[in-house]
Amino acid sequence: MSVFNSETSPLQQRPRHQHDCDCCHFLGRFENGRGEADLYAHTQGPCRTLIARYGSHGSDYSSGSGFSYGINPDLTEARRRAQDLGLWDYDVYEALFHATSQHPDCFEELKRALPFTVEYQAYLAAAAGNVERHQGLILHLWQHRRVWDLRYRPQYAPSASLEKVQDNVRQVVSAYRQYSGMDAYKDEVLQTITDFAWHELNVTSAQQYHEELQAA
Repeated sequence: MSVFNSETSPLQQRPRHQHDCDCCHFLGRFENGRGEADLYAHTQGPCRTLIARYGSHGSDYSSGSGFSYGINPDLTEARRRAQDLGLWDYDVYEALFHATSQHPDCFEELKRALPFTVEYQAYLAAAAGNVERHQGLILHLWQHRRVWDLRYRPQYAPSASLEKVQDNVRQVVSAYRQYSGMDAYKDEVLQTITDFAWHELNVTSAQQYHEELQAA
């Protein structure tokens, strides 16, 4: 149940400490046994982050989205509140890097999320021989990555975007099957995905790439 559905919703609280960013969303206060923190989500631009403020001095805070997958309890609570409000999307890639079995709640959260990723669904489609579906999902991932790279890292070539997609697919599939006690992924299935992806890259002309850069 969301903490925002209760009569004591954090949204009815006020910050205890001064905070100098007008773009941050206040998420209420949180007490974890070590002191009360004001929680915030900064969601604008590529440098989105979560913040737990412990005092009004500029340096009296913790921040970082990666730490919100179990490493820092205050930031973990901030992420979950931001997700409940629709301000934050669960980032399976960050969770794969940071969530471990040492933080059981976040680890179980990751295990629940993995099979619903586009990457794992593309793998299942390829394994089942559903060519149209797996190719469509891979193209979706690649196009989504290109948009992000062109906006924030325009120097990256289409091949760099594609390599990132491939790495994500392999990492997601490997992690889910390992955590679930399943057999290892089949190399030939991932090879099918890889072959299609690089074929699509080869038909992307240099002219199209330059047009992308000009439009970004």
